[in-house]
Amino acid sequence: MDQEDEAAMAQHLLAAADKYGLHRLKMICLEILSSHIDANSVATILVLAEKHYCYGLKEACFEFLNSLAVLSAIVDERMQQHLAMANLLISTLIISLSS
Repeated sequence: MDQEDEAAMAQHLLAAADKYGLHRLKMICLEILSSHIDANSVATILVLAEKHYCYGLKEACFEFLNSLAVLSAIVDERMQQHLAMANLLISTLIISLSS
């Protein structure tokens, strides 16, 4: 299984673990997702973290975004629109970080 498949599986399992109260599985998924945060996945992982109350994962995403080099490379109009549709609060926070 490649890293992209592993991250996708962890996203789906996180949702199931949260829904059914499987704390250990949720922790494993959070660990996997934390190690897969990159420019292509940070928006999706951030929305997922917010939806499933994963504050540590959300913090890891914001730490990643705090790097000005990374932030300027990935915050473009399309990402802002995606986040605005998914979660207005997160979009506002990212836009404020980029200014």
